[in-house]
Amino acid sequence: MTRRDAAALVLLAGLVTLMFADVLFFGRAFYFRDVTRFYYPMSKVARDIILSGEFPSWNPYLSEGQPLAANPSYAVFYPPNWLLLLPNFELAFRLHVVLHYYLAAIGIYALLRAWRLRIASAIFGACAYTFGGLLLSLTCLLPYLFCLAWLPWLVFFLGRPSRRDTALAAICLAMILLGGEPVTIAQCILIAALSVERRASPRAVLVLIAGLLIASVQIVPAADLLRDSVRSRGFTFQLVQTWSTPPLKAAELFIPEVLGPTGRHAAFYWGTAVYGWLDPFFLSVYPGLLVAALAVAALFLRRRGWVIVAVAAAGGFILALGSHTPLLRMLYDARIFSSFRYPEKFLILVIVPLTVFAAFAFERLLEGDEKLARVATIIAVVTMCVCALLAVATLSPSYMDAFIRFWGIEVHPQRRAIAALSLAVWLSGFARAIVVVMLLLARRRVRAEVWAGVAIAVLVVDLGMERPRVGETIEHEFFSQRPATIPKPRTDVRLFHQADWYGMAGIARAYLDLPEMYWVIRNGAYPHVGATYGVESALNRDVDRTALLPTADLTDALLKLRPRNPRWYEPLMAMSNAAYRAMYLPMTMSGRGTSIRPIIFVPTPTNPRFYFADSIAPPGEFLTRLAANQWTPRIAFIDGVRIDGGGEVLRVAQLASFAHLRVRSDGDALLICSITRHKYWRATIDGRPAELLPVNVAYQALRVPRGLHDIRLRYENPLVRWFGIVSLLSFATVVAVIAVNRGPRDRGQGDRAQL
Repeated sequence: MTRRDAAALVLLAGLVTLMFADVLFFGRAFYFRDVTRFYYPMSKVARDIILSGEFPSWNPYLSEGQPLAANPSYAVFYPPNWLLLLPNFELAFRLHVVLHYYLAAIGIYALLRAWRLRIASAIFGACAYTFGGLLLSLTCLLPYLFCLAWLPWLVFFLGRPSRRDTALAAICLAMILLGGEPVTIAQCILIAALSVERRASPRAVLVLIAGLLIASVQIVPAADLLRDSVRSRGFTFQLVQTWSTPPLKAAELFIPEVLGPTGRHAAFYWGTAVYGWLDPFFLSVYPGLLVAALAVAALFLRRRGWVIVAVAAAGGFILALGSHTPLLRMLYDARIFSSFRYPEKFLILVIVPLTVFAAFAFERLLEGDEKLARVATIIAVVTMCVCALLAVATLSPSYMDAFIRFWGIEVHPQRRAIAALSLAVWLSGFARAIVVVMLLLARRRVRAEVWAGVAIAVLVVDLGMERPRVGETIEHEFFSQRPATIPKPRTDVRLFHQADWYGMAGIARAYLDLPEMYWVIRNGAYPHVGATYGVESALNRDVDRTALLPTADLTDALLKLRPRNPRWYEPLMAMSNAAYRAMYLPMTMSGRGTSIRPIIFVPTPTNPRFYFADSIAPPGEFLTRLAANQWTPRIAFIDGVRIDGGGEVLRVAQLASFAHLRVRSDGDALLICSITRHKYWRATIDGRPAELLPVNVAYQALRVPRGLHDIRLRYENPLVRWFGIVSLLSFATVVAVIAVNRGPRDRGQGDRAQL
């Protein structure tokens, strides 16, 4: 590394620091979408379990209990997530997100330099990759961020010939496998395969095998859990097609927010109707107008590498279109996409190659490629003209109604305010285009080094204006302070968030359409937010489609019972140890702003977590008896069991994946454990193995003979243990290769990639 390279890396690190200064220095926190609803609370759950001295095998806070470590969404085995064990969790969470932007910036710079691009071109590519709309969108989609942060490093080490670098590539691939999302992992592997020369293929195969072995501690348990979860049944086509990319999304390469502003949690996003009344999956894919113009110009002129980039981008965009083409239905019917969802994910295959290709185009521009400069200028001028025409159109009296009809937002309560905001978007796009046109026209009038520096500054400012809107933040008290609206939990009972089941009801929409929508979610302890503050939940909607099959069967029964019995929740809550029922308050009673109180937590009679049954009924009568109110609070729906006595639970000591009970039975009795059953739960009675039986659709039970007994239940996944050993041995082998092997090096030059 030269001194100029070191200075460039310092510059990139400084730009990342500046871009996320509000998060690093001013206490702002990422919160949008999955951060609030999953990543933050579930990361805290895993952390708290580990700090209590347990291995995080089981999550007791979600849906009466679900596997934790085996679920890749938690990324328990992903090393950067171990930062979350630091004393200040809220700060650690922010830092571990921003860390991946440093990782991405340095990695893509090193890769572009290894591909023999000059320093200015590598800085340009690093800024485009790291601060482009795609990566900024991933502040609320963390497994995707983890993948794309490690991708440049994987390709970098794959392109170098030594065994040591091959071992480092295996570690980078393992990081992607341990922390990433399956479809994104597949795209990263495909991009890496397209980015290395053919003679590196044997090394790539070795890297794939070693990476899989290192990550087997996550891969194998996750594959095993897949068979036991809802995903083993496949998704409906309606769910698979969710977040199909509208064709107009392609215009976002050139005009930021062309489908609507993403700030204020996309409350004024006018493309919501074409997304099925959702926010976009990727809030932005805007890479900077200069980047888009250079990439498209280089494709048009068929500059080196254009075939691979064009094939990847076209294939990714067609897949991302989803239900907008017949292809998705064909793939679904062929059962190829029956277990995948959200086609917009495939835009990664579009944006990443185009961004890297733009860095090569920038290099050619510095080398004096006049045709490339002219075509890029034409593209920027066309963008400028389109924005100007749209801005002028807003002066027409009929513009607002035409805008509302075009985007199909006639029923949106803020439709006229949304239409009025469009002028700012068109003017912003126009101003950016003017700057890019002037920049390209001035290229021949100044020295290449000076022009490159100005171009990089223009790109950073362009993308920097998007960061607060795409990677939106909120005051850290949103997470760090417990809401006064949530009652302090009892550790022996759960909360049933009935309000969350009525997401489309009038009162629900009234709350969730408020500007304070995320304060509603926080203050109302919506699933899984309550886990942040120690609230265990039951009978949740399985939005993520990761619940165990017994949980899914119980929620299906809930949906069938609800129209048949106005008090349907009482038996289900009793069976599920749910002592509070969350219901909406009238908006007139709810308060305003951050102190809004949307939910009342109604105390409801329930059973303890462990209790003895007082009657037995066949499982086939579950719905009919509950619908007809022919049940007792401690009824057990179970096959092949007779009881002639009851019992009493005298003492309970419980951790996340372990329980120790002292019980007294008056005869042959049935102890019900309202914990979701799974094949890796084990039980002993007085030290002897005992069979756990399915009861009440989702739970488990033990036959207990007369007398006093010690009962122990433990959840332990043997696959985690055995493949943890495989991972450790594989990692140790790879580290030994790195430490010992000093094979032939590429002396910093690397192999020129096919891009």
